[in-house]
Amino acid sequence: MGILGPMVNPGEDKAQEAFRAALGELGYVEGRNLAIEFRGVPPLAVDAARLQAVNDLLAARVDVIVASATRNAIAARNVTTTTPIVMVNAGDPVEVGLVTSLEKPGGNVTGISRNATELAIKDLELLLDALPGCTRVGVLANPSNPLHPKMIVGLRRTARARQLSRYIGQVVKAEELPQAISAMTREKVSGMLVLVDGLFYINRKLIADLAAAHKVPAIYQSTSFVDAGGLMSYAPDTMENYRVAASYVDRILKGARPADLPIQEPPRLELAVNLRTARALGITLPPRIMQRADKILD
Repeated sequence: MGILGPMVNPGEDKAQEAFRAALGELGYVEGRNLAIEFRGVPPLAVDAARLQAVNDLLAARVDVIVASATRNAIAARNVTTTTPIVMVNAGDPVEVGLVTSLEKPGGNVTGISRNATELAIKDLELLLDALPGCTRVGVLANPSNPLHPKMIVGLRRTARARQLSRYIGQVVKAEELPQAISAMTREKVSGMLVLVDGLFYINRKLIADLAAAHKVPAIYQSTSFVDAGGLMSYAPDTMENYRVAASYVDRILKGARPADLPIQEPPRLELAVNLRTARALGITLPPRIMQRADKILD
């Protein structure tokens, strides 16, 4: 098996631990009946690096590739149309051309999808529930992310329905983050939605600190942002996603075709809130938010 993505340091990644444990429960033991080839690709790697990593895995003659995140899944699919690919945390796979449909993928790709646009809309609605009276929202997006244009269209439609003003702050380099979040203050936003993206993930502490410094309440699409000091997040349970990915690998190694394995949406979504950050921002989160929360930092 080949793994393409951030799951590259055994013992340092909880998602990898969950993935290995799930494989073990299915009877796979590394060194006995399973060999794993890791190829780590930084979140901001250029396409050529991703393609080379896929070629390296194919040269190692892997039977299946587990590709984490949308860009890695796209890179794998661009290199091979025959080796099975199990994607994890890939957003809107039909929209980006990875599969024909969720029910019948029709090619060599299957796995778990984030359903990125729908999730972004849910995040926006949760932010509005948490901030009564919010009428102007900022959205932090990356124009180089293939998912963000569609997500922004969906968010604009929701904003119109909720009679919101909104401000789209786009970033292409980490150095632009301070200016983008400062602009949120100038635009007088009441809250901010940070879309899922590799650039934002590796700069999550910086983004959370900037949001706090500018007194901008924000919702994120990964629980790790709340751990870094962000106010709240609503996102898939990454470890559970990888446990499900192990079941896909098992079925494929036993002869199932990816084309016949329907793509699943995340089996579990988590709402996380950081009460320390809420107090620092002078916010009291409504009871309905606190009652829904799966994880509370205090």
